[in-house]
Amino acid sequence: MQKYFFTTVIIVLIMVAFAVLNASVVPINLGFEKVNLSLALLIFLVFAIGAIVSFLFTLPRLFSLKRQLKKVNKTLKTLENEKKIIQEHLKGVKDQPVLDGNDDETIA
Repeated sequence: MQKYFFTTVIIVLIMVAFAVLNASVVPINLGFEKVNLSLALLIFLVFAIGAIVSFLFTLPRLFSLKRQLKKVNKTLKTLENEKKIIQEHLKGVKDQPVLDGNDDETIA
């Protein structure tokens, strides 16, 4: 818990230092309007938009993997049930007496 807290504090301090060092205002031309933003805010917004876009591109793969995991878990459960049935059957076979080939009786 303390390690997480100190890591968070260090990251926040780095972000504050970055914002202070890049506090200058830069003009942004959006084509239909000009906006003045601080450089630090602009960099943060571009980073956030990139993170959102990459997350949206990974969603289909994430859902596909979740579906595949459900299927594999279902197969695993079926195989574990089959294993249990086979083990119970083998346990029953071990309890039966073993016939040796030295009996004088012939099988017709």
